Amino acid sequence: MSKNIFPVSKAKAQKRGILFPSEQNRNALFPSRLKELREEKKISQQTLSDTLKVSKSTIGYWENGDSLPDAESLAMLADFYDVSADYLLGRSDVRSTEAGMKEICETTGLQEGAVEILQELQESLVSGDENSAHAAMILGAVNLLTNYPMLLEEIGSYLLFRFDHFELEEDGDTPAGSRSQVLKVINTLGLGIQMGKEGFEDLLLLNIQQRLKELHLEQINAARNRELQESLPEK
Repeated sequence: MSKNIFPVSKAKAQKRGILFPSEQNRNALFPSRLKELREEKKISQQTLSDTLKVSKSTIGYWENGDSLPDAESLAMLADFYDVSADYLLGRSDVRSTEAGMKEICETTGLQEGAVEILQELQESLVSGDENSAHAAMILGAVNLLTNYPMLLEEIGSYLLFRFDHFELEEDGDTPAGSRSQVLKVINTLGLGIQMGKEGFEDLLLLNIQQRLKELHLEQINAARNRELQESLPEK
């Protein structure tokens, strides 16, 4: 079951015959994000209440899911935390208020941090600063890899498994967590499902390394062919 975005009001709770306040309300997405943002800023509820000119108990009600802020308070919260209202409302996982960031993240599947890094690299490349050569190399690699989506998927899968998200059932054979991703990559690579986590990671890494070597050779040969063509006398 997906996580609730908004807490259930007292009136709705009474109508449905459920407890109020409840653990479900506290864990809803909206109050959870409010609390998470405040804790990231390392400020108290009192500090936030003083800034927004509301009572400390009101902040507590919002973060516990006992009540919801009105439109004006929502706008003040978004401004204070420098996040989009869509993020607070659970309509997007992109925090940034920067124009285009939401569209970029949703189109590419990249997280905000990754987009920001690419933007910094692009700015470095354009400005020609001391990091421009390094930026050009990284952006060139990214552009190259985006032409090989399956390779990117394999690299992403490898990183996923290296962070121990490749879980196994009690019998040690069948993937439990991330089942669809695991099975998709296993089927793509023609790997056996009985090998376990370490064996799978090793084979997947070897496959990625081999693909990268092939890609590297393709680029070397393409560069040599261009040089050869340029060296030939014009007819």
